[in-house]
Amino acid sequence: MANAEGKNRLLGIYWGLLLTMLVPFGLTASRVLVSMTPPDFGASPSPLGYTVSLLIFIIPLLAFAVWLKTHPNYAVEKKVYLYTVLGILIFGSLLDLFLGFGFFYFPNRAAVLGVRLPAFSWTTRTWVPAYLPIEEFGFYLFGGTYMISLYLWGILYWFKRYNPQNHANVCKSLDKIVSFNYKNLILCLLLCVLGYVYKKHFGSHPEGFPGYFTFLVLLACLPCMVLYNVTKALINWRAFTFMSFTLLLVSIVYEVTFGVPYGWWKYHPDAMLGLFVSAWSGLPIEAIMLWIAAGFGTVLIYEALRIFFYMDRTPRAAMFGRSGIKQSPASAADQQALQRLHRLSDYVDDGVGLPVPRGPYVNPRVDMANYLIKVDPAKIRKVCDRYLNEVLNNEYKYIPFLSVALLSYAKIVGYALGDRQQKMGLLPENDLVIWIPTIAVRYFLGIPVPTHLAMFPYRLYVDSAYGLSAGREVFGFQKTYADFSPVAAITQPDVVVKTLAFPTFQPESYGQMVPTISIRQRGEVEKGEAFSDGDACWTAFLQFLLGAERCHLVADGLGVVAKFVTEVFKPQTCSVSIKQVRDVEFPLKAALQQVIEARTQIDQFFGGGLLRGEHQIDFAALASDPFVQDLGIELVHGQQTVGLGFWVSLGFTMDLGKVIG
Repeated sequence: MANAEGKNRLLGIYWGLLLTMLVPFGLTASRVLVSMTPPDFGASPSPLGYTVSLLIFIIPLLAFAVWLKTHPNYAVEKKVYLYTVLGILIFGSLLDLFLGFGFFYFPNRAAVLGVRLPAFSWTTRTWVPAYLPIEEFGFYLFGGTYMISLYLWGILYWFKRYNPQNHANVCKSLDKIVSFNYKNLILCLLLCVLGYVYKKHFGSHPEGFPGYFTFLVLLACLPCMVLYNVTKALINWRAFTFMSFTLLLVSIVYEVTFGVPYGWWKYHPDAMLGLFVSAWSGLPIEAIMLWIAAGFGTVLIYEALRIFFYMDRTPRAAMFGRSGIKQSPASAADQQALQRLHRLSDYVDDGVGLPVPRGPYVNPRVDMANYLIKVDPAKIRKVCDRYLNEVLNNEYKYIPFLSVALLSYAKIVGYALGDRQQKMGLLPENDLVIWIPTIAVRYFLGIPVPTHLAMFPYRLYVDSAYGLSAGREVFGFQKTYADFSPVAAITQPDVVVKTLAFPTFQPESYGQMVPTISIRQRGEVEKGEAFSDGDACWTAFLQFLLGAERCHLVADGLGVVAKFVTEVFKPQTCSVSIKQVRDVEFPLKAALQQVIEARTQIDQFFGGGLLRGEHQIDFAALASDPFVQDLGIELVHGQQTVGLGFWVSLGFTMDLGKVIG
């Protein structure tokens, strides 16, 4: 936020560029005093013109959808995109239904399909039947989506290097989203008054009220009034400028060349300011303002929503700040978080931050090999009850939903996002994890409602003291130190993990380093499919998990909308663990005991594929580490053979967590 002044300069550059284009065009247009004679609309000069014209937005949107599908990352941005598009559709539809009758009329009836919806008349306080062509709603849906798609493509690709640095962390550090700007309120009221005065004393049609001008001023000023102070430092102004100028170009082609001259829609003069451009078939100045005001307001709302999702707080806490709700918290969870914050002491370290660097943690390159191992469903339910549900004993519950666990080997390099750790360099780490997939359930009025997928790392072996310390102390991962045999390539993940353990309990026994879990490829291993994008890898994983036939049924049953929602949410996963510290005075008690959730955001996908052939996984029967008995892992002579695995190579950020209970 320190460079907010620089962002104000970028806004000034935007207005300067806009004026350099609008002023000479406006002066040139002012020399045209007589509008061209409109065509005879009864002669059908443009049959289905309005209907076909929507392709101006639909075809670029299809191209953008293809591009977006090949880029499976950016989960938050895609989620915000979905909500923004939905908001544009709702807002545009309400505008047409309740204000369309007063602002517009549609003289060329042959230019549309003929499907018309009613519009509300504020003069008679009644609904006028069959007034609004269905194409009007298509314009708001496709035109609005095209507008925000231009900005999204700009920030994700074309002007990516100009995005604010550490965007997600800046969002999390903000106290609140809403910041009221009284200057914008004064400007809004002043513009509305000046518009009314101009219409009554200088406009070409002094009758009526400048409703469209007033509406556009509110459309631009109201979001700016409450959101601009916070969002201005996070807007990619170059992407916004690109979007705005592209919209102006499209408006000249779409509205000035086709829409207004051919009567697809017209404007009621009484509801306009009274300033018309004769060279553009009497186009009111409000039509030009719409493309500018709508783009500015939409970007402000998009960035505000993006801040909200990165904050990961309750809506009230995100909008008005935690400090603003101390006396009346939004929820019991918020109240507990505030109470915890006041009880916590500052963390004491040596100024370096090791061995427990502060999160979030960035892992720019992680290579993972994964296998589904057969377990006993009843036993993994008992495990989740013991470590999670019995500790919580509140409205949350974590329920395993598969008869398999996920065994994952990973080669990791990473660092903490804190400036001190970034300057140190990368910390390497080998991991072997047994994950239990669960569904997080929350009870509302005694009714269990599934909320999200949560992965429980029941066993986690690492070969890094730093990774072990940070994982246990920050997230509560029950990590165990281990030795890993070298792995040449993630597509050939033969690995032996040794831990200090007791195979049997005897008074004279010594703990020793023994092979705990081993993964070996047995015989000739087929080369599986490899994928360069996350979407194809995700589909292959679903087929691997569900089988080709069931995966096909699920994919067909989801439908287009559900597929898009799945695409939005899939790059983000959630882990759940128990964080506890044994009490020094009462060793059977826990001085600290919490259930922790933390989200992992996939930042980049490098590749993935299937590991075909037989993979032999050996599990040691250890008295000191009875995970085989706890999970009911199916073994034959101490082994389980897996016919298929999958590997992925990606970069991800391990975000800060939250205390569930």
